[in-house]
Amino acid sequence: MIYIKTNNFINTYIYFYVRTMKKGNDKLTISIDKRIKDLFKEICDEEGLKVGKQIELFLLQELKKRGRVK
Repeated sequence: MIYIKTNNFINTYIYFYVRTMKKGNDKLTISIDKRIKDLFKEICDEEGLKVGKQIELFLLQELKKRGRVK
């Protein structure tokens, strides 16, 4: 949080939100049916799975099928 005093009567607060990603990673935004996502999230919560990791593993599997990575 950064505190800035603009005058004697008004104080302004500015909040900065910084989200970092692993070096070399890129963001991917997708749209998924909320009902399906929520149902799958229940499974993830029950079995300790992470949706992001499942997508990453799927992408890697597809790249291996196509000979793009070893």
